[in-house]
Amino acid sequence: MAPPDLGDDVDTQIQHDFAKVDDLSLIAYCRAGHLAAFDILMRRHNQQLYRAARSILHDEAEAEDAVQDAWWKAFQHLGDFRADAQPATWLT
Repeated sequence: MAPPDLGDDVDTQIQHDFAKVDDLSLIAYCRAGHLAAFDILMRRHNQQLYRAARSILHDEAEAEDAVQDAWWKAFQHLGDFRADAQPATWLT
């Protein structure tokens, strides 16, 4: 899936209009090399991931480490995302 065309200054455009860009498009932007899109994905889903990790691990520091590891693995495996599920489900 190719990202929608937002013009030449796509990173700035995404940062200003992030509420208008859906998660699947953000992943497409990430795959195209726009790191600002990954930042938006992280901001959008970080609290959900932290809550899930905290409920499983029952320790704030371990939950923070687990979330950091999850984001790193998500970034490394963006190419593996097949869109069978929503990105939020894939992340958790």
